[in-house]
Amino acid sequence: MGSTDLLQAFRNSLETLVKLTTEQVLPKWLERALEKNGLVYPRFDRKWRPKPGGLCTLVTQSRSIHNFARGYALTGDAQYLSALQRATDALVHYFRDPAHGGWSWSCTPEGDVADASKNAYGHAFVAFALVHAASQLDEPAYLTRAEETLELTLQRFGDRHGGIIWWMSREFQD
Repeated sequence: MGSTDLLQAFRNSLETLVKLTTEQVLPKWLERALEKNGLVYPRFDRKWRPKPGGLCTLVTQSRSIHNFARGYALTGDAQYLSALQRATDALVHYFRDPAHGGWSWSCTPEGDVADASKNAYGHAFVAFALVHAASQLDEPAYLTRAEETLELTLQRFGDRHGGIIWWMSREFQD
């Protein structure tokens, strides 16, 4: 197979992935996962029925924000833009820790903090999500929060050896 054939195979695969994502996967998340308060419920069975006991996590909320932003960018469907706004507002409202800075790891679907500990991976996803939200919603405040989150992540999660501390307490104690 020559390079031209490989490139065409890649393009075909990418088109298939985009079609699958925009026609099957994202519509299900839009229909089932977004709670009225904007939080994203993460636990479903194979038939998209909610499984009990699920918590809304920083990573799930942030990934969903990115997915709604991409859904809007790929389809122009205003439902994705609305979901993006609601999910981003919920991220800031329910996960942000105004007392100690940073972002709590999880909350209940009703919005009560379930685990206030701090997670470096989750903070990276917050910055990723907020950049995408800022670009699609034309909201500079989200970009500012993304920059603050990156700065906080480097300052608070960094260890003396140049690495990153994965989990920390709410007060950023390891």
